[in-house]
Amino acid sequence: MSNERVYFGTYTKKASQGIYTATVNTETAELSNVAVAGKVDNPTYLTIDPTNSYLYSIAKVDGKGGIQSFKINDDATLTPLNNISEEGAPPCYVAINNAGNVLYTANYHRGLIDSVALNEDGSIDRVVSRDAHEGKSINPERQDKAYAHYSDLTPDGKFVLGVDLGTDEIYSYKVNGAELERVAILSVKPGSGPRHLVFTKDGETVYIMTELSNEVIVAKFNKETGGLVVKQTIYSLPEDFKGDNKGSAIRITPNEKTLYVSNRGYDGITAFDIAADGTLSVKQFISSFGVGPRDINVNAAGTVLIAANEGTGTATSYKINAESGELTAVSKEVSVPETVAVSFLNNIN
Repeated sequence: MSNERVYFGTYTKKASQGIYTATVNTETAELSNVAVAGKVDNPTYLTIDPTNSYLYSIAKVDGKGGIQSFKINDDATLTPLNNISEEGAPPCYVAINNAGNVLYTANYHRGLIDSVALNEDGSIDRVVSRDAHEGKSINPERQDKAYAHYSDLTPDGKFVLGVDLGTDEIYSYKVNGAELERVAILSVKPGSGPRHLVFTKDGETVYIMTELSNEVIVAKFNKETGGLVVKQTIYSLPEDFKGDNKGSAIRITPNEKTLYVSNRGYDGITAFDIAADGTLSVKQFISSFGVGPRDINVNAAGTVLIAANEGTGTATSYKINAESGELTAVSKEVSVPETVAVSFLNNIN
């Protein structure tokens, strides 16, 4: 039996104590042994360094917003190293580069994209570069100003893309050491509310999940200029679904044959087949077996998908069919209080 370690980020407004850990069987997809790994307020997103030695989380520290670093222990518990924080809301997204020496964050409420230097001992140094988004779009309730929701590297590490739900834009930044230089902006359909994205390994195709229009945007990425060109937009919900919904997470299998997105309101996961030209077609709709699947993630072997259901405080694990990419639910209603993020130990996302 092959077990793999997984970590869950949470809100800590009710019952959660911070970051939780569990084990998942990579062959059967059974999820078990949920336990508190590290105590911290509102660790709503996580990233793990390439050596699996350190974990970084969003955090609220003494009423301020920031990032917390942890050492990952052999027993899967987390030892706090240090944090940085400042007045205002914390970021909503954190990612790490392949060298393990720079973090990238997106701050939803403040509309900021930051790069943050790390020390050799895994502790956090300081904010090195900051870009403040400006603007708004057509939804007066959700797009009255900039809301940066995502910032992460392209596969070759030469650019960082920042996704802004409030302005309907994807910003491209050239990476100069730890500094970020804005070089291009893609404006998508007004009211889309782009949220998160994933790349193909060759860095040429990007899939963007929208929160407000519940669509996946397929775009071509120029690896020389950082520019993006839209080639397809596809709806991610059943055509007969009539309720309110917020698109959330987006992930791709390691073999790049299947793309998954989660939807809150519909409370399900949509699987798409990826064609040779990168375009998508709907493969499967399946329940999240909980309320509000805010995050989903796929393990590095491409055998397991886990959904974090914020509304019910539960996780659901699925076995991935190696050939078709279709999902079969295995563990349902596994208690993980206020869970909103999923990270596998051997993944850098």
